[in-house]
This record gives sequence, structure tokens and C-alpha cells, in this order.
Amino acid sequence: MFSVVIMLFFRKREGYESKLEDVAREVPIAKPKNIIFTSQSRTKPSISSSELRKKISFQNFYKSDDSLKKIYAVRNDGLWALEKLSKSHGEQKVLEAKRGFLNDFVYYLQAIFSKDSIVVVNLKSQQNFINVLNKSKKVINMDVCTNGGYRLYVSRLFDICDGQLEPRAVIGRLGYPLVDKQISDIPSGTYVLVDDDVATGYTGGKVLSLLPRRIKIESTLKLLHEDLKTGKYVPGKSFNLIDVVDLRDFIIGSKDSGLVVTLPDGEICRVPYLLPYVSLRSRAMIPPTEELEFSIKLWRLNVGFYKSLEKPVLLSQTYPYFKNFMKYIGFSEKSSMVDICLWHLNQLSINIPSKKSLTLSKRETRPMSFSTESTYAL
Repeated sequence: MFSVVIMLFFRKREGYESKLEDVAREVPIAKPKNIIFTSQSRTKPSISSSELRKKISFQNFYKSDDSLKKIYAVRNDGLWALEKLSKSHGEQKVLEAKRGFLNDFVYYLQAIFSKDSIVVVNLKSQQNFINVLNKSKKVINMDVCTNGGYRLYVSRLFDICDGQLEPRAVIGRLGYPLVDKQISDIPSGTYVLVDDDVATGYTGGKVLSLLPRRIKIESTLKLLHEDLKTGKYVPGKSFNLIDVVDLRDFIIGSKDSGLVVTLPDGEICRVPYLLPYVSLRSRAMIPPTEELEFSIKLWRLNVGFYKSLEKPVLLSQTYPYFKNFMKYIGFSEKSSMVDICLWHLNQLSINIPSKKSLTLSKRETRPMSFSTESTYAL
């Protein structure tokens, strides 16, 4: 038995809390797992029904300084997040599948952000930056993919299937100690804080508020910004960053991938960075008009990725916090990743008008933009 998530959204009005609690406790609603209430209390929606009646355009969300070059950054961690698959299916086979996934992913992004540059940043260059920094400074490193410094493994925690504009909290990354325990293991001293949350800086700001006085931060460096400022990806050092995403978040079942969320039963797990679980508008700056089609394309891309590995990949071979979520939905450990992706693809495609083709044709053969061409090596 599979669950179909039904989200009920309520905008706060007088008496909101008590009414919502009363309705949520009613047996026909409280018993089914597939009915989820979300108050949106943390998303602070900026568009009211009256504003919508004024025909406010979503284009306002994307206005920015046209004098600066706009880039959309994709972080490619090579085989870091596909370590298990590399061992079970062969490094070269996984590498080829990953390269094809990356090429198509960038192609789909470029179709959406046609006037902007899609930049692929590789893990190796960021690791080199950490290595150099670590020789001259004491470092607290919040980036899970790079080695060096005192590690601080944290994640932002969201609700599942809502607007996801703001996290509920910052918690210890799943599989690692609580944040307080990690901080207590860092010796007293003065450090440079390396933050991997380059889009908003929320995580770094929250961590700063948790550090005791014995730990002083002389500066905070955003890892991607430091890499982009070198000019090797984009000519010049001034640019407007639309967003940055980790490629692994879109490869279903890979290590440390997906959004950390709380399920209705209170369990914390990781969910795919795609509809119906994650808002690509808030988490990846995908325009609302493109969210559904983009998600469908990526579910299909995941089908192709796992099929290309030839030997089946089972849910049991993936990472625990993704696996737990799929089992919550109703899949077994013996379910194949191809079947899981196809099921999601079918669920999303049910109400697509037949006149709108979402068939993924072979990617056109064309040169990559100058900003991505030199960065594709895995």
C-alpha cells in the first residue's frame, strides 16, 4: 500500500490554531498517513489572496541587477556521493552514468535560465582551497564533502511538502552527533568558519549563535564564493548568483542527498529534491511554471541513470535516511531504484494534459557555454 501525500494549507486568521487542532484530531483525518497538515507558520508568505487578485507577476521574484552577470552554480562532487555504487557496479560504469546525468541536468537548467550561465564547480578545486587555508588558519569546516579543519556536521531541518522557505531548525547532520556535542569537541581558539550554505548564509549564522565565547570566529568564508571569485569559471569577479545546488541532491538515493525533513510520525529523514516532496521554487529557484516539468524530467533522468548501470540497484543498497523514507511510503528493501523512480514519475504525470509533451528526447549536440566547458571533468 502506497501513500499519496495530500497537503492542506491554512493561512493564519483569527482562531486559526484552535480550529486547525480540532480538525486535525478528527479520526477520519488523523488516522490516515497520507493527510498532512502544515500551518506554513515558518514560511511567512509574502503573497496574500488580495495581492494575487491584483495579478502580481511571479517575474518580480527574478528581478535583479542586470549590470552583473547572472550565474546558476551546480556543485559536482564526483563519485563522493556514489561510493557504494562505485564499489558494487564498477567505478567506470558509475562515472559514465554520472557524466551523462550531469550533462542533461545542466542542459535542462540552461533551458530554464536561457539568458544566464550555468557553472559547474568541481569538488577538487574546493578541496584545494581548504587545503591551502588549513595551512595558515585554524578552520571550522561545515562542508560535508571536503576534508580539513575541525568538522561541524549540520543540516537545516524542514517540513515535508510545504513551501520550505525557512527551516524549522539547524540540527546535527543525520548520522552524526548532536550539534552541541560536536561544538564541545572543538578546542578553544580563534577560527575561520567555512560555510557551505552560500545561497542564504542561514546555517552559518545559526551556528555562530551557538558557539561559546571560548571559540572566536575571525571571519566566515563561503566556500563556493571563494571558488567563483578566482575568475576561472566566470570572467571578472562580480556576478549575481541566482542559486547553487548540489548535483547529488538530484540523484535519488545517493549519499547525503536530498532535503532533511520531519515526517508526520516525527521521524527525520531525507527526501528527493523534487516534487512532490520539495519545493524547487524555494530550494532551487526553479520558476513555479517550470517546477512540475523539471521534476518529471529529473525523475526520468534517474530512471535512465539506474538503467545504465545494467545490474539492478535495490533500495537496500542505498543510504539509510533515504531508504527509511521510501519504506515509509510503502516500498520494500527489495524494490529496485528503477521501479521507485518510475512510480514517482507516473504519479506526477497523471494529470499532465496529453497535448503537452514531456518526452525526453536525446539531448541536442551543441557546445557547452564557456562558463561550463572547462569544468565537466569528474
